[in-house]
Amino acid sequence: KVLVDAIFEATTRILPKVGAQNLTTKKIAELAGVSIGSLYQYFPSKESILRQIMEVVSQKHMDRFLDGLAANSKKSKIELTDAMVDLAVQLFLEEREKNRAIFAMAPELGFVESIVKFRQDVVKRLAAEMQRLEPGFDTLEYKRASFVAVNSVMGIIMVMLIDRSQTYSNSELAGELKLLVNSYFAAKLKLQT
Repeated sequence: KVLVDAIFEATTRILPKVGAQNLTTKKIAELAGVSIGSLYQYFPSKESILRQIMEVVSQKHMDRFLDGLAANSKKSKIELTDAMVDLAVQLFLEEREKNRAIFAMAPELGFVESIVKFRQDVVKRLAAEMQRLEPGFDTLEYKRASFVAVNSVMGIIMVMLIDRSQTYSNSELAGELKLLVNSYFAAKLKLQT
């Protein structure tokens, strides 16, 4: 466990500096302070290290999302969506360079399906919470609205990771995303009444 943690830490520290294409197991082992043989006992390639890191990061993000939902369950619909937007921005953009490097490898590592599954889980849980907070609509409507809201937020956040020319601060972006999501939900619910 200590050795694996050292390898993960070294990988996430070096990855933003050298990029995925220039990342090598030798560089990871050197930074982690372990022999290349010890590294290969746990990971046969840099891709296997990156794949495992993506799985760990995805699980941590889901855990934080669930904690955020639970912590804000007594709040209004707007307070809940604001908190979820803040959390999404925090999770993906606070360590922008590291996340940029990790998520750039997703297609190559066959991790796109896991990202889609993560979003599906978030949509499902948000839809249930929205239905609890604003009852009276068809379950499919909550799912559709949550699908649009979650993927709008995540799509913009992913563009922020990829497009280095976008220089909005995290707080500026969060403000815009809150306006987008809350306006959408308000219009959606108003149209349904």
